[in-house]
Amino acid sequence: MFAHGAIAERGGYLHIDDYAIAGLEAHGNLYALWIASAAAANPSTDRGGLLQIVFANQGRFTWCRAEGARLAWEFVRAARERETALFHARQARGSKHWRKNAITEFQHYLITLIEVRGGFRAPANLNCGRAHDWIAQVGGHPDFWAPPAHPPVFDE
Repeated sequence: MFAHGAIAERGGYLHIDDYAIAGLEAHGNLYALWIASAAAANPSTDRGGLLQIVFANQGRFTWCRAEGARLAWEFVRAARERETALFHARQARGSKHWRKNAITEFQHYLITLIEVRGGFRAPANLNCGRAHDWIAQVGGHPDFWAPPAHPPVFDE
């Protein structure tokens, strides 16, 4: 989700949960308050140390991680929607010969996931086109059936 990279390594926080950091950084008011409080009590501490102090409070860590995971879900969902729209636009302009092909490995995986998580039963003898249609009919990838809830407003 959130690639720390060289900055996190130099800052001493590459090992800290990326969802938690993303959730914290998405809320500038909490970030400023918590980092400033940690820095006031530990003036010579680097960013990694300050983040460790902030996340030593399990409630903060849990809240920030849930918020970061929710933000990651929204980002991936939006990217998937864009890719799906591009796919449908290409199909509207082009040949439909792909529909007769054998089911793809990803379709097989997705159908299995839908059957397990959703309790659906896929029709037998699907080809690529019919599998595509069935997957769309039942709502697509189960990870996107319902968004994660916003964590409640954090209150210490």
